[in-house]
Amino acid sequence: MNAPVKPRLIHIGPMRQESEALLKHIALPSLVITPMPERTTLKGMQEVLKHVSAAVAPQAGEATRYSYNVPGFDSLSPASGLKSLYPGVAETQRKPVETQPLNELISEHCPSGTLMTHLVLEQPEQALSLLQAWQEEGMLDNLEELFVRTSPVSLYESMPTQAELIAWCQQYGFDTSAENIDPASSEDPEFILFEFKRNALHVPLKAAQEEADALKQECDSLKKKLSEYEKLLKENANQLTEAAAALRETDTQLKQSTKQLDEKSSQAEKASKECDSLKQQLSEKESTITQLREQLASQQQNQTVIQSRFEALESKMEGKLESLLREQRSYIQQTSNALGQHVTRVAHKQRDERALIHYLQHGQKPVSTELDPGYALALLEQYHSQGYDVVVVFGSADTTELLAKAEVNSKGYQSQLMLGDPQHDVVTPSEHDLPTSIISIEHQKSRCKKLKKSLETNHCSQIVNVVHAPWVECQYQGKVSLFYSTEDILKKLSQWLKDEANVLVVIGSELTETGHLANIILPHFLQYLPTQAIDLCLENKKLLQEELCSDWESLLNERQRRYHWRELPNALFLKVFS
Repeated sequence: MNAPVKPRLIHIGPMRQESEALLKHIALPSLVITPMPERTTLKGMQEVLKHVSAAVAPQAGEATRYSYNVPGFDSLSPASGLKSLYPGVAETQRKPVETQPLNELISEHCPSGTLMTHLVLEQPEQALSLLQAWQEEGMLDNLEELFVRTSPVSLYESMPTQAELIAWCQQYGFDTSAENIDPASSEDPEFILFEFKRNALHVPLKAAQEEADALKQECDSLKKKLSEYEKLLKENANQLTEAAAALRETDTQLKQSTKQLDEKSSQAEKASKECDSLKQQLSEKESTITQLREQLASQQQNQTVIQSRFEALESKMEGKLESLLREQRSYIQQTSNALGQHVTRVAHKQRDERALIHYLQHGQKPVSTELDPGYALALLEQYHSQGYDVVVVFGSADTTELLAKAEVNSKGYQSQLMLGDPQHDVVTPSEHDLPTSIISIEHQKSRCKKLKKSLETNHCSQIVNVVHAPWVECQYQGKVSLFYSTEDILKKLSQWLKDEANVLVVIGSELTETGHLANIILPHFLQYLPTQAIDLCLENKKLLQEELCSDWESLLNERQRRYHWRELPNALFLKVFS
């Protein structure tokens, strides 16, 4: 069952004396929309009147409200002819406001089934643009009376004149009316509230026009089809004419073919005799071919016997050769094993001798490492030549111990400790006080404890800060991966370092071995150390993602940072200049 229709009067714009008289006279449930909060004098209508403060426009958005020193002339367009019509009018304020479309306000503040049957439009600067938009949306289909504030001249920029407004309204079925709602209301002939009433014949005329347009369109379609049918009939007639001519020509050709067939029958008899003669000759040739095939088969049988004897001899030779090769391989293997054992013993002896000499010279055993010797030497050479302000090592205890030992040996820390009181406690740096040498970051507490113990054993703990930073989820180019939780560490490091500081970052293979992206490292450091020179060393370059180099180059080019790639043994090295 359809919901009952609810007619309603909509008032848009400032409340003037005439518009209040209209609301009392028409006495319908009303929605009054004013640019700013206003108090109305419509006593007794509060139950059927809804008052809303909003700026109405064809679409939601932002506009500028122009305020003037005379009430009722505020607008969403700057004044033009208004200042000439009322010389005392002056602009007082410009303020941005949010605009709302009328259909949203009706839906929000009116009950379901509401129809706009009466409209009072007190926004002359927007009157025509609003009516055009509502006409396209079908909001004026049920409108019976329309009251629009207008003027013979354009009072605001882009405001339509009274003549332009009347012409548009008449085009869409609204006739002008000269009735006065309230004789006591004052009207300004230069700023009049014009009344329009819906022409009763407009809707039937519009429906008839639409029906006539549809019939005309259907007639044009039928004419087009008729033209196509006539063209098709003409083409069919031409095709029939051509077919009749082709049929006559075919009949003539058939008669000629019959005559030629009779002539060929006699020739066929002669050809049959010649064929019999050729068949006899073919039979004789086939007999000769059969004899030749028998001779060929005999020759092939003899060749098969010879081939089998050759293969047996070849197999025997291969067996002897394989036996000799096995004996030779066994001898080579025994010799290689003996040689390898000898080389291993010599290497172990040399290692033990170097360890003994190191112990006699420095009073302790050298730090053990699983690093590739070539990589370790190249890293130490880079470390000593650059004079880094700080070194940050991710997930590589071997690299941490190697660099810490090199630092101790180069600065003489070890000798001072050996000569000091063995009972004196050495102050070990904490995570909250960053050191000036090495920061080693591990994602497991057990690895941190193991590394700290090893550093203490080798008297290197005073220059290394071992930090626990568990792996956390990170977003990089739409992918989710894991990386060390180092945000707070890098913030402290940024505060501690100078702008022109030189930083070495070593990335162990632990992260990439578990399948996580190492690509996030460079943007992570550039975020917190944007001005420092950064050298990145990535161990075990075989495990790195293929797109890492291109990603980092794109990032550095966008930031206009100079950089240089270098390969170390089993490692990739990137230098980013400050």
